[in-house]
Amino acid sequence: TNERIQYKVNYTLYQGSENLLNGNSIAFVSYDILTNPYSTTIAQKKAETDAAHIIANDVALRIGAYFHSITSRN
Repeated sequence: TNERIQYKVNYTLYQGSENLLNGNSIAFVSYDILTNPYSTTIAQKKAETDAAHIIANDVALRIGAYFHSITSRN
């Protein structure tokens, strides 16, 4: 059996009270449900960690693209 999870994060980048950038990032992960409960818990924790890395990388890329677009305009 397999468990599928969707993680969704909304983010906003502010400078003072000015809204510079906002968006959302979604990660879809899955893990196997095993006969051993401990193994299932470990698989679930790994899936959560993987989702956090996927979302963190996506947000970092979008923020990097935002700052690159600002420096390219000047």
